[in-house]
Amino acid sequence: MKTNRRYDIDALRVLAFGILILYHCGMLFVPGWGWHIKSSYQVEALPSIMQFFNAWRMPLLFLVSGAAIALANPQERLVDFVSSRTFRLLFPLLMAMIFTVPLQAYVQAVANGSIEAGLLRFVVNYFTFQPWPQGAFDGSDVGFTWNHLWYLPYLFVYTLLLVGLLKLKTMLRLTLNSLSVSTVSFISAIFLLYIVALKLWVKPHFPETHALYNDWYAHPYYFGFFIFGYLLGRPACNNVWHKLAGSRWALLAVALSSFAIWLWLKQCNGLQVNLWLFAPAAGELQLSGASYMLCATNIKMIVHAFYSLSMIAAILAFGFQYLNKPDSAIARYSQAIFPWYILHQTLIVLLAYWLVPLKLGVIAEAVLVISGTFIGCYLVCRYIIMPLPFLHNAFGIFAKR
Repeated sequence: MKTNRRYDIDALRVLAFGILILYHCGMLFVPGWGWHIKSSYQVEALPSIMQFFNAWRMPLLFLVSGAAIALANPQERLVDFVSSRTFRLLFPLLMAMIFTVPLQAYVQAVANGSIEAGLLRFVVNYFTFQPWPQGAFDGSDVGFTWNHLWYLPYLFVYTLLLVGLLKLKTMLRLTLNSLSVSTVSFISAIFLLYIVALKLWVKPHFPETHALYNDWYAHPYYFGFFIFGYLLGRPACNNVWHKLAGSRWALLAVALSSFAIWLWLKQCNGLQVNLWLFAPAAGELQLSGASYMLCATNIKMIVHAFYSLSMIAAILAFGFQYLNKPDSAIARYSQAIFPWYILHQTLIVLLAYWLVPLKLGVIAEAVLVISGTFIGCYLVCRYIIMPLPFLHNAFGIFAKR
């Protein structure tokens, strides 16, 4: 398959996974947010920092994944593409679910007192699908888990759906001609309304499960970013990227301003806004037709959606401007970052399990967890995975075509 190389897409993929690793390290210290294991030190200011990244970190990853697929020109050989993607996504997922993810489940169950320590006994029960105490670990009701690797099966399903759309496009003999900046801007506005609708009317009823099934908010949400990324990665949108890069500072200013507004609204608990259809020239305000009440929660969701898209647009713009170069140092790690993604959360959970009881203080604990995770990922990747070719595919390293 012919591939159009975009070094900024490679670099953004590395940065997105890097942010994901730091984000998971931070989950130890966020008060009120459940996670596999928690530190005894909870940092009150951390939720706002985490929410700054949480609004766009996974949407960006799915968008970049869609763009990368577009650059690979899958429509040229769909059967080969599906076969390749199936192996590249599901084989590392299966290997991780067998060899690395169970350690997270074991540590979580021991840490919360659901089971007694004993890794061998846990592994035997885990792979024979024995029942677990309620809440023993994330996924214990099913009996096994993929934890942070949920991105892989979701991406696999979205890829199959995309292939179906491409096949339908071929059957209908549809073509995607060059899109003007104004057309893409219009599509972006429609996409914003789509995201707002999901946040307002779907998310409250279907919280994310990451279990693949019954995830009725997450699927249309992430699949939307995936398809939008595919559209941006097509040659028809090549002219858009230069315009985007030229507006990078304005986009960043809009994104940061919208995040500041969202934080302000978050502090205005109970705020309500009355929208009157009209007010008569004299006398008290009266209604004609209906009165609309938008509570602060709904306003925050709208602003949050706008922040997500504007921040992603700014990131794409800066990436295209500064990272789309053959000598991009970040892009060189595009293959190595996948083993880091597979390994990092297991290392975080293990480090936290050993360090939390020592009561070293929040700074020392955070530094040790973060540095230990990054150093551990580097050492395992550099001195175990890379020198042993038979491990490459199991950790998502494949020869580039």
